[in-house]
Amino acid sequence: MGQVREKIEEALNNAEQGDNKDRTAVLRLINAAVHHKDFTERSKGYLDGIPDAVIIGILRHMRRQRLESSKHFEEHWRVDLAARDRFEISVIDELLPRTLSQFEHQKAVEDIINEIGATGIRDRGRVIKALRVRYSEQLDLDRTGRLVNDALCSTLKQSVRRQGV
Repeated sequence: MGQVREKIEEALNNAEQGDNKDRTAVLRLINAAVHHKDFTERSKGYLDGIPDAVIIGILRHMRRQRLESSKHFEEHWRVDLAARDRFEISVIDELLPRTLSQFEHQKAVEDIINEIGATGIRDRGRVIKALRVRYSEQLDLDRTGRLVNDALCSTLKQSVRRQGV
């Protein structure tokens, strides 16, 4: 059993024993989503359950959904529903592995670009692939794409300036 799955099970057991109904409900929802994915992926050979990377993807998707809906609720003055979504986000965040900070993320992108010798936007796929291999669970892929594009564009501008074009 994967570490994230164990973390979910442990948190669910603690919430049930502590008689925390709101937390228990959120964790049961997460557990149901994971079990549903286990069932649908069984035909692909995951007989012992899906790997942690897939579970993390489920958690990130659930987090993104709640973030969008909380913004929607706040725009429509439904503060009570927005607060509920923010509570669910906090529970999900406890289960997710720590992501790289903005500075760490930028440094990782720069290191990979220098390491593989990327010189332009055409190397974007290679850079992202290398980042995924090295920092798979710590990346926020939305932020990664923007940082890679920015870094590669600035690298291209610097090389153009050096050539005197």
